[in-house]
Amino acid sequence: MSNKAEFKIIDIQSHIIPKSYYNYLSKNSNIPNIKHHSNKDFLWYAHDLVYPIDDRMLSIDVKLKAMKKAGIDMQILSIAMPGVDLLDPEVGLNLAKKVNNEIAEISDRHPNNFLGLATVPLQNVGYAIDELERAVKDLNLRGVEIFSNVAGKKLDDEIFWPFYKKAIQLDIPIFLHPTKPMMYSVMNKYGLLGAVGYLFDTTLAILEIIYGGILEKNKKLKIILPHCGSTIPYLIGRIDHQFNINEESRKNISKLPSEYFKLIYFDTAQAFYKPAFDCFFAFSDKDKMMFGTDYPFANLNKSVEFQNSIVDEKFREKLFYTNAKRLFKVE
Repeated sequence: MSNKAEFKIIDIQSHIIPKSYYNYLSKNSNIPNIKHHSNKDFLWYAHDLVYPIDDRMLSIDVKLKAMKKAGIDMQILSIAMPGVDLLDPEVGLNLAKKVNNEIAEISDRHPNNFLGLATVPLQNVGYAIDELERAVKDLNLRGVEIFSNVAGKKLDDEIFWPFYKKAIQLDIPIFLHPTKPMMYSVMNKYGLLGAVGYLFDTTLAILEIIYGGILEKNKKLKIILPHCGSTIPYLIGRIDHQFNINEESRKNISKLPSEYFKLIYFDTAQAFYKPAFDCFFAFSDKDKMMFGTDYPFANLNKSVEFQNSIVDEKFREKLFYTNAKRLFKVE
């Protein structure tokens, strides 16, 4: 059976390593860096955190072939972790500019197949705001990727509030991607970081954003929580219960946490277990869920086939196409 649907398919989570990013990390003596070993490249973002790099991140032609095979028309490109947050601010800004220019160039060359998300150096919020404005207004990037913590600094810190206000002013979504988890030191064995650590970190980040009052005061902020809402759909009952009995939870917000999740967008990356997906599907607003794969960390064909098989036909066009089209202003 062909994967190709009657409507277009947009994959909102596809990662890329632009040449400027690759070249800088290959020359960087400190972590983060790229090292070559046994005829393969590996990106190190902590002293014992590493993942392999191959042409699925480096080659647009490889991406296009994989997309065609899976029946995917368009991908929203973002760089792979760790981004530029771990670098000196000036270095991070310079690299972010190069990366954003390259992603914009790819989108310009393949306007029917790719759109891009900006990367910004949030270790200096002023730099991040300036680069975000340039990336959106001058380069036509359609949103921004930020990570679940900024070199250990939490996203509810008031220093980041002007950045959120700029995203609202520019009317673009913020894609919240995992990075080196805050709880790294207690789960850096048995592969637990990949199994649960990244999702725990995005869970922690989105809850801090909500409990910190950021959405209370900025209801027009558009945040995408990937990977089927991390662990939120399965914990939301407990989260609301704790809100009712814990005074600390009510310091900055006036409603149940579940009410603020009605403002959040989601993608379906790495969803391959039906009971978990059913829970996520029941939890999420059907106008705010979008197809995502986390390519190349997940298989494109398997992602399309699974969600085609599990999502009711009346919701498929929203999931695969129209919700993303609206959010990212696809022409």
